[in-house]
Amino acid sequence: MTTVQINLPDQLAQEAQRAGLLSPESLEKWLREQLKAQHVDQLFSAMDRMSAIDEPAIMSPEAVAEEIAAMRAEMCLPIFSPTSQRPTIYPRRTLPIRAWPFAHGYRDNTPSGK
Repeated sequence: MTTVQINLPDQLAQEAQRAGLLSPESLEKWLREQLKAQHVDQLFSAMDRMSAIDEPAIMSPEAVAEEIAAMRAEMCLPIFSPTSQRPTIYPRRTLPIRAWPFAHGYRDNTPSGK
């Protein structure tokens, strides 16, 4: 639990105390309501910013697959095919050692399978 100390004018503090607004339960409820309202305001603000942006063209699933394949080819990552049992591994020379498939748990394509 955190203790919070606030400075209020005497008259306001006395009125709030008489109204029961300074009890820990009342303050917690009020703070939660304020946080919720603030989150809702932030959500609507983000939605307004998003609606102001011109939307990009919608890509077909085939175009998305082509983009993913091109990105993987650039990064030299394994590409999985539904018909293959093992991933196609691109040449090591373009990857740092920590990024090579061993780091992701893939096996090498050596005859021993290690």
